[in-house]
Amino acid sequence: MIKPTTFTPIIVGTLLWGSQYGYASPAITGASGTASQGSTLTLTGSGFGTKPTAAPFYFNDFEAATVGQTALQAGLDDEGNDGQGLPYVRSDRALSGSKSLRMDYLTNKDSMFPRIGKGGLSSNEVYVSVWTYWTHTAGSGGSPFIFKLVRGGANPSYSGVPKFYETIRPGLDGIVDGTDRGSVNSSNVSTYSDNITLGQNAGGWHRSEYYFKLSDPGVANGQFFTWVDGKLNANLSGVVSRLSGNSSNINYVMSPFDGIDSYGLTNSYQVWADDFYVDTTRARVEIGDGSTLATSTKRTVLPATQWSASSVTVKANVGLFPSGSKAYLYVFDPSGNVNSAGYPVTIGTSAGGGTTTASVTPDPPTNVSVQ
Repeated sequence: MIKPTTFTPIIVGTLLWGSQYGYASPAITGASGTASQGSTLTLTGSGFGTKPTAAPFYFNDFEAATVGQTALQAGLDDEGNDGQGLPYVRSDRALSGSKSLRMDYLTNKDSMFPRIGKGGLSSNEVYVSVWTYWTHTAGSGGSPFIFKLVRGGANPSYSGVPKFYETIRPGLDGIVDGTDRGSVNSSNVSTYSDNITLGQNAGGWHRSEYYFKLSDPGVANGQFFTWVDGKLNANLSGVVSRLSGNSSNINYVMSPFDGIDSYGLTNSYQVWADDFYVDTTRARVEIGDGSTLATSTKRTVLPATQWSASSVTVKANVGLFPSGSKAYLYVFDPSGNVNSAGYPVTIGTSAGGGTTTASVTPDPPTNVSVQ
């Protein structure tokens, strides 16, 4: 198994401030449980907001899957694959733990489209977090190749509108120097955001996040944001994604195995995905290695099992952090507001003892990003 050795520092992009909407940011005042992989942690405090279904719509780190299973056998859905191959559960590379999904894009093909994802969301908003790693395994180039990393929206899958999507176009050096991403309205007209502030480059694990919210019909209040390793890339707000009279919902989200195109008959690639998280709200808990969100260089989501405005219980997903190291908890409310100072825990020990007995009340929402 190959483990990640470096991470790109997370820089939190200032997007919207909680005070703009009159919301108080979440404050964590206590925690109980054990900060060990798979254990239960309960956070108490205030301002967590509502989350009618505590658990995410979908989360999988593939540790419970069997090596050799297809992505479909591991719990993902067929959203229109082309029959040329599927991702499989593998143990050669993982974000943490020992397993991930891997797709082999083969030579003698110019395109392969597994189109594996999750359907049945029926929501007007979606939040996605996923880690990917890719490498060029054979060939010397040709036409620029295209990774279609994500797509989601109304039925039918892939072609239904409104929708959102992200495509990256790396060079032969593995550096992403071209992108195509945006929000597509119910008349199939795109609003683009193609700036590159940080790319999902070859040879390292990168966390991609997506938030897509449909507009009210005929109202310019739709949103589409993306982050790579915590840094804001796409930043679209005030978008009319549903024209007057349109009542479509978001019904599916593709995994990073949406497809790859134009990579030439002599080239081949491998793409891994891990910790794939999909939900119909931004309300979530994360753990990072920095005492503030802005100073965290790596963060990951802890799937919730119980949620109220003053208490959240999560399953500890802490495999990125060495036993005995200090880490910090963050609660995002449904509007994306988050405590700017983390609540400290020590990995592998009780959250209520050791170095974490003192209650920590996060700072007020100064320059807090909505994410």
